[in-house]
Amino acid sequence: MKNNLLLLLCLSLAASAATQELLFQGEELIFPTSQTHGQMFSAVLVTKNKKVIVFDGGRHKDNAHLISIIKQYSDTVDLWILTHAHGDHTDQLVEFINATPDALKVKQICYNFPPLDWIVKHEKESEAEATRIYNALEKTTIPKKIVKKGDVFELDGVHVEVINEPDLTILANPVNNASIVFNVAFAGKKLLITGDIGVQMGDKLVKECPDKLVSDIVVMSHHGQHGANKNFYAATKMSIAVWPTPQWLWDNNNGGGPGSGPWVTNYVKCWLQDLKVKRQYVTTKEVRLK
Repeated sequence: MKNNLLLLLCLSLAASAATQELLFQGEELIFPTSQTHGQMFSAVLVTKNKKVIVFDGGRHKDNAHLISIIKQYSDTVDLWILTHAHGDHTDQLVEFINATPDALKVKQICYNFPPLDWIVKHEKESEAEATRIYNALEKTTIPKKIVKKGDVFELDGVHVEVINEPDLTILANPVNNASIVFNVAFAGKKLLITGDIGVQMGDKLVKECPDKLVSDIVVMSHHGQHGANKNFYAATKMSIAVWPTPQWLWDNNNGGGPGSGPWVTNYVKCWLQDLKVKRQYVTTKEVRLK
Protein backbone atom coordinates (compact mmCIF):
# COMPACT_ATOMS: atom_id res chain seq x y z
CA MET A 1 0.00 0.00 0.00
CA LYS A 2 2.85 2.39 0.85
CA ASN A 3 4.44 1.84 -2.57
CA ASN A 4 1.11 2.43 -4.31
CA LEU A 5 0.62 5.71 -2.45
CA LEU A 6 4.14 6.81 -3.40
CA LEU A 7 3.48 6.06 -7.06
CA LEU A 8 0.22 7.99 -6.96
CA LEU A 9 1.99 10.97 -5.37
CA CYS A 10 4.68 10.95 -8.07
CA LEU A 11 2.00 10.70 -10.76
CA SER A 12 0.18 13.69 -9.31
CA LEU A 13 3.31 15.81 -9.04
CA ALA A 14 4.43 15.04 -12.59
CA ALA A 15 1.04 15.65 -14.14
CA SER A 16 0.60 18.98 -12.36
CA ALA A 17 3.86 20.28 -13.84
CA ALA A 18 2.94 19.54 -17.42
CA THR A 19 1.18 22.81 -18.25
CA GLN A 20 4.05 25.25 -17.69
CA GLU A 21 5.93 26.96 -20.54
CA LEU A 22 9.59 27.60 -21.24
CA LEU A 23 10.68 30.77 -23.06
CA PHE A 24 13.53 30.70 -25.63
CA GLN A 25 14.77 33.61 -27.78
CA GLY A 26 12.49 33.30 -30.80
CA GLU A 27 12.97 29.57 -31.33
CA GLU A 28 10.13 27.08 -30.97
CA LEU A 29 10.26 23.41 -30.03
CA ILE A 30 7.27 21.24 -30.93
CA PHE A 31 6.57 17.67 -29.81
CA PRO A 32 3.54 16.40 -31.77
CA THR A 33 1.08 14.01 -30.21
CA SER A 34 0.71 10.55 -31.72
CA GLN A 35 -1.93 10.19 -34.43
CA THR A 36 -2.37 6.52 -33.49
CA HIS A 37 -2.90 4.64 -30.24
CA GLY A 38 0.76 3.64 -30.25
CA GLN A 39 3.81 5.31 -28.80
CA MET A 40 6.04 7.27 -31.16
CA PHE A 41 8.62 10.07 -31.16
CA SER A 42 8.75 13.20 -33.25
CA ALA A 43 10.15 16.67 -32.59
CA VAL A 44 10.46 19.86 -34.63
CA LEU A 45 12.89 22.65 -33.75
CA VAL A 46 12.21 25.94 -35.51
CA THR A 47 14.99 28.53 -35.31
CA LYS A 48 14.43 32.25 -34.90
CA ASN A 49 14.77 32.70 -38.69
CA LYS A 50 12.40 29.79 -39.45
CA LYS A 51 14.99 27.15 -40.25
CA VAL A 52 13.63 23.70 -39.42
CA ILE A 53 15.25 20.66 -37.79
CA VAL A 54 13.20 17.46 -37.46
CA PHE A 55 14.05 14.61 -35.12
CA ASP A 56 12.62 11.21 -36.14
CA GLY A 57 8.95 11.61 -37.16
CA GLY A 58 6.80 8.82 -35.77
CA ARG A 59 4.62 6.26 -37.53
CA HIS A 60 3.07 6.14 -41.01
CA LYS A 61 -0.13 7.83 -39.84
CA ASP A 62 1.85 10.70 -38.29
CA ASN A 63 3.06 11.87 -41.72
CA ALA A 64 0.28 14.28 -42.68
CA HIS A 65 0.14 15.81 -39.20
CA LEU A 66 3.90 16.37 -39.06
CA ILE A 67 3.93 17.95 -42.52
CA SER A 68 1.13 20.31 -41.46
CA ILE A 69 3.13 21.42 -38.41
CA ILE A 70 6.29 22.04 -40.44
CA LYS A 71 4.35 24.03 -43.05
CA GLN A 72 3.24 26.47 -40.36
CA TYR A 73 6.84 27.72 -40.50
CA SER A 74 8.46 26.65 -43.78
CA ASP A 75 8.23 24.43 -46.83
CA THR A 76 11.80 23.27 -46.18
CA VAL A 77 13.36 20.94 -43.62
CA ASP A 78 16.98 22.01 -43.32
CA LEU A 79 18.10 18.99 -41.29
CA TRP A 80 16.27 15.71 -40.62
CA ILE A 81 17.86 13.62 -37.88
CA LEU A 82 17.05 9.97 -37.12
CA THR A 83 17.94 8.31 -33.82
CA HIS A 84 17.48 4.61 -34.68
CA ALA A 85 15.72 2.21 -37.02
CA HIS A 86 12.48 1.35 -35.20
CA GLY A 87 9.23 2.07 -37.02
CA ASP A 88 7.65 4.20 -34.28
CA HIS A 89 10.46 6.67 -34.99
CA THR A 90 11.05 6.20 -38.74
CA ASP A 91 7.89 5.00 -40.50
CA GLN A 92 6.67 8.58 -40.94
CA LEU A 93 9.78 9.35 -42.99
CA VAL A 94 9.22 6.14 -44.96
CA GLU A 95 5.70 7.34 -45.75
CA PHE A 96 6.99 10.80 -46.68
CA ILE A 97 9.61 9.40 -49.06
CA ASN A 98 7.27 6.87 -50.66
CA ALA A 99 3.98 8.78 -50.79
CA THR A 100 4.48 12.54 -50.33
CA PRO A 101 8.05 13.42 -51.41
CA ASP A 102 7.00 16.73 -52.95
CA ALA A 103 5.21 18.00 -49.83
CA LEU A 104 8.44 19.44 -48.41
CA LYS A 105 11.97 20.14 -49.55
CA VAL A 106 14.43 18.24 -47.35
CA LYS A 107 18.04 19.37 -47.55
CA GLN A 108 19.71 16.53 -45.63
CA ILE A 109 18.93 13.37 -43.65
CA CYS A 110 21.40 12.38 -40.93
CA TYR A 111 21.60 8.98 -39.23
CA ASN A 112 23.87 6.09 -38.31
CA PHE A 113 22.20 2.68 -38.31
CA PRO A 114 23.77 -0.74 -37.72
CA PRO A 115 24.04 -3.08 -40.72
CA LEU A 116 20.70 -4.69 -41.52
CA ASP A 117 22.15 -8.19 -41.20
CA TRP A 118 23.21 -7.34 -37.63
CA ILE A 119 19.61 -6.38 -36.81
CA VAL A 120 18.31 -9.57 -38.43
CA LYS A 121 20.76 -11.66 -36.40
CA HIS A 122 20.26 -9.99 -33.03
CA GLU A 123 16.69 -8.63 -33.17
CA LYS A 124 14.85 -10.60 -35.82
CA GLU A 125 11.48 -9.13 -34.82
CA SER A 126 12.65 -5.69 -36.02
CA GLU A 127 13.70 -6.86 -39.48
CA ALA A 128 10.59 -5.63 -41.32
CA GLU A 129 10.51 -2.12 -39.84
CA ALA A 130 14.26 -1.68 -40.24
CA THR A 131 14.07 -2.87 -43.84
CA ARG A 132 11.40 -0.24 -44.58
CA ILE A 133 13.60 2.69 -43.55
CA TYR A 134 16.78 1.20 -45.09
CA ASN A 135 14.97 0.79 -48.41
CA ALA A 136 13.45 4.28 -48.26
CA LEU A 137 16.83 5.86 -47.56
CA GLU A 138 18.36 3.96 -50.47
CA LYS A 139 15.50 5.07 -52.73
CA THR A 140 15.43 8.77 -51.94
CA THR A 141 17.55 11.36 -53.73
CA ILE A 142 17.64 13.54 -50.60
CA PRO A 143 21.29 14.07 -49.55
CA LYS A 144 22.26 11.79 -46.67
CA LYS A 145 25.03 11.81 -44.09
CA ILE A 146 26.14 8.94 -41.85
CA VAL A 147 26.99 10.76 -38.63
CA LYS A 148 29.94 9.96 -36.41
CA LYS A 149 30.62 10.66 -32.76
CA GLY A 150 31.75 14.27 -32.41
CA ASP A 151 30.11 15.52 -35.60
CA VAL A 152 28.65 19.01 -35.23
CA PHE A 153 25.97 20.80 -37.23
CA GLU A 154 25.47 24.57 -37.03
CA LEU A 155 22.23 26.14 -38.23
CA ASP A 156 21.02 29.67 -37.45
CA GLY A 157 22.42 29.71 -33.92
CA VAL A 158 21.59 26.05 -33.21
CA HIS A 159 24.51 23.73 -32.41
CA VAL A 160 23.82 19.99 -32.80
CA GLU A 161 26.48 17.56 -31.54
CA VAL A 162 26.51 13.79 -32.09
CA ILE A 163 27.33 12.15 -28.76
CA ASN A 164 27.79 8.50 -29.76
CA GLU A 165 27.64 5.85 -32.47
CA PRO A 166 25.99 2.43 -32.40
CA ASP A 167 27.95 -0.03 -30.26
CA LEU A 168 27.56 -3.39 -31.97
CA THR A 169 28.91 -5.19 -28.90
CA ILE A 170 25.76 -4.28 -26.93
CA LEU A 171 23.46 -7.20 -27.68
CA ALA A 172 20.87 -6.59 -24.96
CA ASN A 173 17.96 -4.57 -26.34
CA PRO A 174 20.18 -4.09 -29.40
CA VAL A 175 18.32 -1.74 -31.75
CA ASN A 176 17.16 0.59 -28.99
CA ASN A 177 20.67 0.68 -27.54
CA ALA A 178 21.97 1.55 -31.03
CA SER A 179 20.17 4.90 -30.76
CA ILE A 180 22.22 8.01 -31.44
CA VAL A 181 22.06 10.68 -28.75
CA PHE A 182 22.20 14.35 -29.78
CA ASN A 183 23.01 17.38 -27.65
CA VAL A 184 21.29 20.43 -29.14
CA ALA A 185 22.32 23.88 -27.89
CA PHE A 186 20.32 27.03 -28.67
CA ALA A 187 19.07 30.17 -26.95
CA GLY A 188 21.34 29.55 -23.97
CA LYS A 189 19.74 26.15 -23.34
CA LYS A 190 20.71 22.54 -24.07
CA LEU A 191 18.31 19.86 -25.28
CA LEU A 192 19.20 16.15 -25.10
CA ILE A 193 17.58 13.86 -27.68
CA THR A 194 17.93 10.30 -26.36
CA GLY A 195 16.08 8.10 -28.85
CA ASP A 196 15.31 4.77 -27.22
CA ILE A 197 18.61 4.10 -25.45
CA GLY A 198 18.44 1.44 -22.79
CA VAL A 199 20.34 0.87 -19.57
CA GLN A 200 23.48 -0.41 -21.31
CA MET A 201 24.05 2.56 -23.65
CA GLY A 202 22.94 4.97 -20.95
CA ASP A 203 25.50 3.57 -18.53
CA LYS A 204 28.20 3.67 -21.21
CA LEU A 205 27.56 7.36 -21.87
CA VAL A 206 27.55 8.19 -18.16
CA LYS A 207 30.95 6.49 -17.86
CA GLU A 208 32.53 7.87 -21.04
CA CYS A 209 31.17 11.39 -21.49
CA PRO A 210 29.04 12.63 -18.57
CA ASP A 211 29.79 16.26 -19.42
CA LYS A 212 28.13 15.80 -22.83
CA LEU A 213 24.89 14.74 -21.15
CA VAL A 214 24.38 17.85 -19.03
CA SER A 215 21.27 19.54 -20.41
CA ASP A 216 18.39 21.80 -19.45
CA ILE A 217 15.79 19.74 -21.33
CA VAL A 218 15.86 15.95 -21.71
CA VAL A 219 13.58 13.81 -23.85
CA MET A 220 12.87 10.69 -21.82
CA SER A 221 14.34 7.64 -23.53
CA HIS A 222 12.12 4.83 -24.82
CA HIS A 223 8.98 6.88 -24.19
CA GLY A 224 9.79 7.19 -20.50
CA GLN A 225 10.15 3.59 -19.34
CA HIS A 226 12.41 0.58 -19.87
CA GLY A 227 14.93 3.06 -21.25
CA ALA A 228 17.93 4.66 -19.56
CA ASN A 229 18.42 4.19 -15.84
CA LYS A 230 18.11 6.74 -13.04
CA ASN A 231 21.88 7.36 -13.00
CA PHE A 232 21.70 8.55 -16.62
CA TYR A 233 19.00 11.09 -15.83
CA ALA A 234 20.92 12.21 -12.75
CA ALA A 235 23.98 12.85 -14.92
CA THR A 236 21.98 15.18 -17.19
CA LYS A 237 21.17 17.55 -14.31
CA MET A 238 18.02 18.43 -16.23
CA SER A 239 15.43 20.89 -15.03
CA ILE A 240 12.84 19.96 -17.68
CA ALA A 241 11.72 16.53 -18.91
CA VAL A 242 9.71 15.82 -22.05
CA TRP A 243 7.85 12.51 -22.15
CA PRO A 244 7.01 11.24 -25.69
CA THR A 245 4.36 9.10 -24.10
CA PRO A 246 0.72 8.26 -25.00
CA GLN A 247 -1.97 8.43 -22.34
CA TRP A 248 -2.21 4.67 -21.71
CA LEU A 249 1.55 4.41 -21.14
CA TRP A 250 1.61 7.52 -18.96
CA ASP A 251 -1.14 5.93 -16.84
CA ASN A 252 0.35 2.40 -17.02
CA ASN A 253 -3.07 1.30 -18.22
CA ASN A 254 -3.41 -1.97 -20.16
CA GLY A 255 -7.19 -1.62 -20.28
CA GLY A 256 -7.93 -2.31 -16.64
CA GLY A 257 -7.48 1.26 -15.45
CA PRO A 258 -4.48 3.31 -14.28
CA GLY A 259 -1.78 1.13 -12.75
CA SER A 260 -3.06 -2.07 -14.35
CA GLY A 261 -0.24 -2.46 -16.87
CA PRO A 262 3.25 -4.01 -16.73
CA TRP A 263 5.12 -0.80 -17.57
CA VAL A 264 7.36 1.06 -15.12
CA THR A 265 6.34 4.60 -16.05
CA ASN A 266 5.29 5.49 -12.52
CA TYR A 267 8.64 4.44 -11.06
CA VAL A 268 10.42 6.72 -13.53
CA LYS A 269 8.14 9.57 -12.45
CA CYS A 270 9.40 8.98 -8.92
CA TRP A 271 13.00 9.09 -10.13
CA LEU A 272 12.39 12.56 -11.53
CA GLN A 273 10.78 13.62 -8.27
CA ASP A 274 13.89 12.40 -6.43
CA LEU A 275 16.08 14.32 -8.90
CA LYS A 276 14.01 17.47 -8.33
CA VAL A 277 13.19 17.96 -12.01
CA LYS A 278 11.28 21.24 -12.06
CA ARG A 279 8.97 20.82 -15.04
CA GLN A 280 7.61 17.92 -17.05
CA TYR A 281 5.72 17.88 -20.34
CA VAL A 282 3.85 14.87 -21.72
CA THR A 283 2.86 14.40 -25.35
CA THR A 284 -0.60 13.13 -24.45
CA LYS A 285 -1.29 16.58 -25.92
CA GLU A 286 0.94 18.48 -28.33
CA VAL A 287 3.78 20.23 -26.53
CA ARG A 288 5.00 23.59 -27.81
CA LEU A 289 7.83 25.33 -26.00
CA LYS A 290 8.74 28.88 -26.98
